[in-house]
Amino acid sequence: MQICGVSALGLVASLSVARNVTFIIIAAGLTCLIAAFVFAYKHKVLASASTLLVSLSSMLFALAATGAGLFDLAILGYPTLIIFAAILGGVGLFLTLLFFVTLQCVVIVGLSLQGIITPHIPSLSWEHLPIESFLNLYIHFNILLWRA
Repeated sequence: MQICGVSALGLVASLSVARNVTFIIIAAGLTCLIAAFVFAYKHKVLASASTLLVSLSSMLFALAATGAGLFDLAILGYPTLIIFAAILGGVGLFLTLLFFVTLQCVVIVGLSLQGIITPHIPSLSWEHLPIESFLNLYIHFNILLWRA
């Protein structure tokens, strides 16, 4: 429940600066986090972990696909999700998410090479700071939880 709460706070902060399709993607991710929180509240840990990890990796995929592709900042969130899968769900969830994330990267590259999506590398702006800060806080908070 703590992980869902911290993740939700970060997504709410990101929503405050998001616009257009990014707003929709982050809002969908936040909705899925609420579902993961409910599962955790009902002590369905594996369902909560699976919902959390699949929805966040899908959100990161969508952000990368609509942004700078494989060079998007959202890709930096994948390692944290894979570490989370190892901690929360054991070997099965870890391997499943590792495969899923790898497949997402292959799809992004394939779509880019086929010209279906065009990566848009944005110029740096203050709007990038909350997203990057969220990713850093999320990663470090998870490390602290794991060590506790």
